[in-house]
Amino acid sequence: MANDILDFKTLNDFDIVLFNIYFDTVHLSGDYYRAVTLCDEYLKNHNEEEIITTKGLLRIVARKLHHSMFFAPVKELISEALRLEEAVNKDNLPEEYAEIVNLVSGNLGLLAGDFEFARKWQEIGWNFVLEKGLHDYKLRFLRKRLDRMCIDGNVMGAAEEIKDYVDYESNDDSHLSRYQIYLLGTAAEIQRHLGNNKLTEKLFDRLFYQAHERGIKGWVGHALLGKANLYYTCGNNCEAEIFLQKADEIYKLLNQQWGIINSGILRIKIKKIMKNVEYKQEIRELSMLSERLQYDFYKTILDDLSNDKIVKDHQLLFL
Repeated sequence: MANDILDFKTLNDFDIVLFNIYFDTVHLSGDYYRAVTLCDEYLKNHNEEEIITTKGLLRIVARKLHHSMFFAPVKELISEALRLEEAVNKDNLPEEYAEIVNLVSGNLGLLAGDFEFARKWQEIGWNFVLEKGLHDYKLRFLRKRLDRMCIDGNVMGAAEEIKDYVDYESNDDSHLSRYQIYLLGTAAEIQRHLGNNKLTEKLFDRLFYQAHERGIKGWVGHALLGKANLYYTCGNNCEAEIFLQKADEIYKLLNQQWGIINSGILRIKIKKIMKNVEYKQEIRELSMLSERLQYDFYKTILDDLSNDKIVKDHQLLFL
């Protein structure tokens, strides 16, 4: 393959299936801006009718929105995703429809802090993927469904629902799909809420190893942040800071805004415990970033930290 797809005379000479694989690989490497740029370049010579009715093109548009959520304002992306949801023929293009609804419900709705909106679309999507037998999308909807259950305080229900999908005793995850690997992070968060610290640590270690082996850099950061948050929960702030620094370095290298905000929130919590007065400026900076991205879920947490309110333990909504 050429050093870069953009070396081609035109991106439209590139097979659409291979292009989808390529730009998803760019995304997994953590280069979200580049993934979106590649999508725009590929789509510029196609009209709306082509895009809405062509499987490969619609997938590119849906994934472009997915890549954009790492740096673009959430509510604008919700509006665009809902426009696509209304336009697409879900019976002709079930996987692309599921992609769009998962984005709306599982990621954007939760980030925006609109849990009723997220719940509505999660139920629509969950029922749809079960009806159509879309296994990978079932795992993706399940992960965000479990996140929402934990947010609602139904941790026991989440623990019961995930047990058929995660083998807690396994020492070999090489056969797991990418979406099964991601569920390890959700399982770890559920176990952390339940106070099963050793199992939580093991699950995050398994996630770290598989993400590292597969080159999924953002999820390497997530595994490290998860362990940092676990150690903070256990009162081991020195260990928490070690893993937090490693996670933060990855997020800043990738310019992954969700990770930068969440590692910042944990760092502020630790500083408050250690009576460190330097956290006020960091709260202001992260609040501005959350406001720009319309991450209202995290803006609320930061406002509470700023006003010295008690911030309850919250679910890490890994993107």
